[in-house]
Amino acid sequence: MKFGPMAAALMCALASAAQAGSLGLHRDRTSPSDLALTGSLAGVPAGEARYVSWAELRGLPTAVLNLDGSS
Repeated sequence: MKFGPMAAALMCALASAAQAGSLGLHRDRTSPSDLALTGSLAGVPAGEARYVSWAELRGLPTAVLNLDGSS
């Protein structure tokens, strides 16, 4: 399975945030720009989505990724 650079960066950010417990998963969308998360989420019934606000995502620590090649 291939992931683009943006998807890889988002997965790293979400993984680090999950470890720190800094992201709140909300039952309802509060803005059209909220990120919808689905899949196997701890404590969330199958088939339900949870939402993370843009402000919470923007507040996550950042890192620079240098990727070589296209695969």
